[in-house]
Amino acid sequence: MTTSRAEAERVSAALTDALQSADRDRLEAVIDPAATLWHNTDQVESTGAELVTAVVDIGAVCSISLSVGRVGVTDTGFLQTQEWTFRTAAGAALTIHSSFDITLGPDGRVIRLDEYVDSSALTALGELVADGARHAASAVT
Repeated sequence: MTTSRAEAERVSAALTDALQSADRDRLEAVIDPAATLWHNTDQVESTGAELVTAVVDIGAVCSISLSVGRVGVTDTGFLQTQEWTFRTAAGAALTIHSSFDITLGPDGRVIRLDEYVDSSALTALGELVADGARHAASAVT
């Protein structure tokens, strides 16, 4: 299967929209639950279902903004660079740069996503999410 530029741009836009929404249904419409997700930071593979859950959980305590830099077509999908901004309700924010190497399945959904990101950025994101969760919990009490 050769991916066209139009298909790569369509899926890139849908993926970006779904990630920013942190909505499970929108994410699952673009990411196959059985997809393989791999991070360069730990060399461990997880599933598309685990990715969807992680994004939904992050979206529960942070807004997610994603600005796509470049999209390049490959035979099996596309490469994408992006800048993420995560912001808590208290106003704390973090910006992370990453890139995706995405493989598309026959149905046009993501079946593999290799993400390249600085490990220190993921540590900072974990801290931001934890702070956001603490702030949200204290606002309820």
